[in-house]
Amino acid sequence: FQNKSGDETYTNSLIIGCVCLLSMIVSSILVNKVGKKVLIISAGVICCCSTLGIRFANSKTIVVVLFALDTSVSQAIMALNQAIIVETFPTTTRTLGVSMIMMVGRIGTLVGNVTFPILLNMSCEIPFYTMFGFMICKYANIERS
Repeated sequence: FQNKSGDETYTNSLIIGCVCLLSMIVSSILVNKVGKKVLIISAGVICCCSTLGIRFANSKTIVVVLFALDTSVSQAIMALNQAIIVETFPTTTRTLGVSMIMMVGRIGTLVGNVTFPILLNMSCEIPFYTMFGFMICKYANIERS
């Protein structure tokens, strides 16, 4: 039985998982020191830069590093968004708010997993610039509010 995905796939997944754990620990420490808004904006800038950097990466190592950074910081942003939702909504509708944000996230994941390969087949640059543009718009809007 030969493994078609290669052994380095599992190693890279392990690296990404460890980096995700590290970013959650760091963000939980920093959230009390710098505040949610500053942390979510700075994490958004890191996500934007790492997403754009994946497009220009020229080795597997750099791709793994940038992808791990992007994944881990975006998971920290998701946790911050949930904390903000919990604080914003009143107690009676809090679970509805968290459920809605989780549902929208799952729908976004589904749509992204379907459309991203199609866009990659059309042109390798389009998905990266599109994601970068969406993230810039999102975090610019947070900064103004």
